[in-house]
Amino acid sequence: MTEPDPLLPFAERARADEALRPSAAIVVAVALAVVGGAVGGAVGSSGVVAYRVLRAIFFASAFAYLVLSLLDFWEHFRLEKAATGRWWSMTVLPLGETLNHTATGLVVIAIFVLARPLPSTLAPRDWLVLLAPAIFLALGWRDELVYHRRRCAHREDIMHTVAHLAAGVMMCTYLSSRLFPW
Repeated sequence: MTEPDPLLPFAERARADEALRPSAAIVVAVALAVVGGAVGGAVGSSGVVAYRVLRAIFFASAFAYLVLSLLDFWEHFRLEKAATGRWWSMTVLPLGETLNHTATGLVVIAIFVLARPLPSTLAPRDWLVLLAPAIFLALGWRDELVYHRRRCAHREDIMHTVAHLAAGVMMCTYLSSRLFPW
């Protein structure tokens, strides 16, 4: 696959190849996750309007991240099966990438479990929560630079980019709702 000419005006560019476009099912799944999360977050939260909006954005991004992560894992297993005939061969996607994704997931879980309003003296858990977005970012960059640049189809890169953006919004809104009194 060759990269498009970056100097070509956008209006003159051909539409992306079918293999690079997300399927309608993916688009619908993400849209439903975003809308469902936003509605659920707004309706299921109480308090001032700003807090309810924050929670709506959090749940919209969290559900989008969940759906995209599950689709990404499916894509990984699909690639392994297509290349080797086995789902868990760790040939196309090396063990290091799977461990990187596991660490990324653990960082997200740590934020959800450990975040609380910040005390005047920070405990180790508070420092971990404050550093978690940077750890998540570093793991995301590692995933892209070490693994994806050597293997990925553009579609998988786009899926990862959107998932990481959703996770960034999710972390910011979650921490905003937990670290500050409302």
